[in-house]
Amino acid sequence: MRKRKKSDSHEFNVWRSYSDLMAGVLLLFVLLMCVTLFQAQKSYDESLKERDEKIALQEEYTLELLAKQSALEEKEGQLKNKDEKLKSQDEKLEEQKLLLAELAAKLKDQEATLSAQQTSLDEKTAQLKDQQRQIDKIIGVKAEVVESLRKEFSKNNVNVDIDAQTGALTLDANVMFDYDEATLTEEGKAA
Repeated sequence: MRKRKKSDSHEFNVWRSYSDLMAGVLLLFVLLMCVTLFQAQKSYDESLKERDEKIALQEEYTLELLAKQSALEEKEGQLKNKDEKLKSQDEKLEEQKLLLAELAAKLKDQEATLSAQQTSLDEKTAQLKDQQRQIDKIIGVKAEVVESLRKEFSKNNVNVDIDAQTGALTLDANVMFDYDEATLTEEGKAA
């Protein structure tokens, strides 16, 4: 029986080694698990940090987008105002075009009237020139008559003043007429 005890003790050693190996493997697994957990925690922390950075960046982009959107809305409002102004100016332009067309029609009518009046004026100017020539002839005849009267009175020694402008005859003061008479007295005839 002794042998048996020895073999029992020998067996006990194998199992002890085996249990040590198993404990070592378990410890290895625990260590691997701890390393994996630490790496997972580190990776989780990095992903949280990255997520926070992305959220901050997203908030920054959101703020930029909101600012750009408000600027865009403001520009859109300005564009609407300018569009309304442009429409009102287009309406005014159309009104002015209509007014211009009316004024052009009136101008054509006035040009036609002016042309007719110019033609009439030209005719009357021609008539006036013709009448002026006739008046000049008459004045020339009048001057000739005044000159021939002056010569005739000079030949007959009658002292008469003749106005060259009007052709008025002025007799000398010593020619005398009787009261209410048209014939010269003897003294007047002698003078």
